[in-house]
Amino acid sequence: MQLTASNVRLVAIVLTALCAVSGGIYLVFCKRKDYRRAFAYKGTAGLCFVVLGLLGTDANIRSMLGTGGAAPVGAWLVAAGLIFGLLGDQLLALRFICVNKKTQFFAAGAASFAVGHVLYIIALSHRAPGILLGGLAIGFVAFITTARTRTPGTCRYRA
Repeated sequence: MQLTASNVRLVAIVLTALCAVSGGIYLVFCKRKDYRRAFAYKGTAGLCFVVLGLLGTDANIRSMLGTGGAAPVGAWLVAAGLIFGLLGDQLLALRFICVNKKTQFFAAGAASFAVGHVLYIIALSHRAPGILLGGLAIGFVAFITTARTRTPGTCRYRA
């Protein structure tokens, strides 16, 4: 079977549907507090978005269509960021399974997400160099605003 643009679109649609279904099943198992099954479905959904990200890199599309060429660095940085996001999701989910190590899993998951977001910022700065400074400014304002409105020791925000 030869890969065409319509085949690539079909694969993307199937992966998106699988991601949505897996995400929905994940939510059901979370509500039931069946965290082991929730972990598996969260991983499946995450794997789908990673594969979608890899599929979306220019090099993969071009090689599938036989036109050759290399993907820009930014595309691979975004794909790497998605992988770190998946790892972060899974590490955060493990804190509900291995409750005696929840602090370590939380820290590792948060660190993985942080690495992923740094990769996204670097990828975007390749496309528009000014975006790095703007992103840092927006992030700083969001951090200050959140820190000032959050009730200490909770996840609740003051009105």
